Amino acid sequence: MLTELHLAALTFYALTGALVAVPLLRLPGGTVRGTPALVAAFAAVAVHFAALLAYARTMGALPLSGIAPAVSSLGFLVGLLAFLVLWLTRERAIALVAAPLVVVLLVAALSTGFGPTLSGMPPRGPWFVLHVGASLLGLALIVSPVWIILDTIRRRESFYRFYGATDRVFSAHRMLAVAGAALIAANWYWNILKGL
Repeated sequence: MLTELHLAALTFYALTGALVAVPLLRLPGGTVRGTPALVAAFAAVAVHFAALLAYARTMGALPLSGIAPAVSSLGFLVGLLAFLVLWLTRERAIALVAAPLVVVLLVAALSTGFGPTLSGMPPRGPWFVLHVGASLLGLALIVSPVWIILDTIRRRESFYRFYGATDRVFSAHRMLAVAGAALIAANWYWNILKGL
């Protein structure tokens, strides 16, 4: 069941990449607009989420320990971020980068295998929550330069518009900005304590 769901998610991610690439590359038949790509991206993220839930239910642990589950979870986060950007801004360039990246991550996870992992202390507690939040922030910082480079090449301003929309959200809801700053400070503190 895990492998089949991951293969289905892989197929939907590849379809998303193809649907995004055809209009951008001006290939024959490239009149398809964003809705099919958005639907394919939603299906990919939904099936991938179902695969991670199936893993959690089967193994009795979050899909964070072990190579294959961790790589699959990273792929899910990249795919989810790309879907949200595609949905909110209708900008397809980020999906053009994210879809092949997620396909590579899923192929790596599937080739490694989803066998049982070493039993150890399951991750939990406030530091784990802070670690996951900081990881999501780090993921955004990894994707941002690629997005900016694509905007520069294509002479677009989609990242600037996304930044403006994000700034308006943080300006309207000051507690989100305070929580984000506290998350970054806690992550720095944690890294200093660990000697990183």
